[in-house]
Amino acid sequence: MKTCDKTAQELYRDPDLINSDRFLRGHAALRDWLDDHQEAARAIHADPRAVIWQERTAERREEARRSASGRISERDLRSFEDYPDSHDETAQLLYQNPDLINDRQFVRRHDALHNWLEHHQEAAATIQANPDKFLWRERSIGATDFLRQLLK
Repeated sequence: MKTCDKTAQELYRDPDLINSDRFLRGHAALRDWLDDHQEAARAIHADPRAVIWQERTAERREEARRSASGRISERDLRSFEDYPDSHDETAQLLYQNPDLINDRQFVRRHDALHNWLEHHQEAAATIQANPDKFLWRERSIGATDFLRQLLK
């Protein structure tokens, strides 16, 4: 396993290591990257768990999306991925708790979501069967780039 892969795995296991001087002393490449990417470093240091786990979850969901895309038409998949852009409040709630997509009361209270699910029933069934695979969104480009660089 490459050194950067090991570093990423250590951070996934314990994201708070990013704030440990001792850890950073032993990982010069990581320390240099943080020095070179101050804005991303601030976001990571402020909430390491959210940033690091968000990236890991995003990677897993992207893999799941690719593997599940055969069951959902590309058009429906793009339509569902566009949903958050025009329904931010509902999308935020779904990102926080993807299982809400299976909560009938929640869906009924959000007309646009209800309509989308009704008009894309086959895709809706796939999404509702595995909401964690579809309900995600990258929030920090800098932090995402940070972890992707570590994993290269």
